[in-house]
Amino acid sequence: MSEKYERVGLRSIAEGKLVLVLLAGGQGIADPVFLGATIESGYACGSKVIRKAYPEERVGAICTLKGSPYIIEYYELDDLKSYYKDGRYVESSELNAYKYETLALDLIHMMDSCLAFEIEREKEFAPIKNKEGKDSLDTARELLKMNGWEL
Repeated sequence: MSEKYERVGLRSIAEGKLVLVLLAGGQGIADPVFLGATIESGYACGSKVIRKAYPEERVGAICTLKGSPYIIEYYELDDLKSYYKDGRYVESSELNAYKYETLALDLIHMMDSCLAFEIEREKEFAPIKNKEGKDSLDTARELLKMNGWEL
């Protein structure tokens, strides 16, 4: 946390993805168990995580990059495979890509540490990524119903 925020007494910031409709239900963004666990752990920040339901599931991963916590989005994981040649990591010496998107999760790499806090998928994870089938509006709506919310 920066000195500027500490001067005004700000000790914590909570953030959540609006596309995850179950944040509205359950404990949501201001989950006291998650916030308490993050503060008690002494880590600089926390991130709610789930286990993959199957190996090819399109979810990101939390890891360490150059000693700092880092979140790789699912669409970046496939791109990482192109950096490996014959089982070795290969890095270009020239600029060869641009990223124009910045997400709140991109700030995690600026922290010293991050608590990976595993949650129950059925209670807090209902992404809408597809028009039909898995991770669609229909499956998110069903998970909302299972958790006592009806649209």
